[in-house]
Amino acid sequence: MSSADDGLVVARRRRRIRAAVVLTLAAVLVMAGLFFALQNISTPSPSSSTAPTTPSCTPSALPQASSELNVYNASGGSGSAKTVAQKFAAGGFDVGVVSNDPYKAKLDVSAQIRFGTSGEAFAKKYVLPLVPDARLSPDGRTDSSVDVVLGKEFSVDVPPATAPTSC
Repeated sequence: MSSADDGLVVARRRRRIRAAVVLTLAAVLVMAGLFFALQNISTPSPSSSTAPTTPSCTPSALPQASSELNVYNASGGSGSAKTVAQKFAAGGFDVGVVSNDPYKAKLDVSAQIRFGTSGEAFAKKYVLPLVPDARLSPDGRTDSSVDVVLGKEFSVDVPPATAPTSC
């Protein structure tokens, strides 16, 4: 054998080894790809559960709680303001002061609704419909609070409020 024949044998051996390495590497990659594909197809991932989801709804703030409502008694009867204040609170109002009328007025009407310029819309939209025979009485206050002053003929039943929900 000549040295040229030895060179061809060595080159063939290198090509066979190279081919074996490339084929082995390709086989390993194909097997890894199949394993990964089967793993993802056969078992769902934990993040994709099949349980139905319910929308999360949150209750909105009641619009009648946007201003403070003070309840005063000017009827001469005892405990009227407290009873009415509890009804307004159950109706969703933000009840502030509950007491006798600070102006010590004696009202011949069923009620008087006192408010300033910033509380006028609140008084007309939310309080007056619940006390329809009340007399509106704007005063010089600067905040948005509203006073309900109970007179001798006062009778109102404030319905309980439910918060509207938004989803």
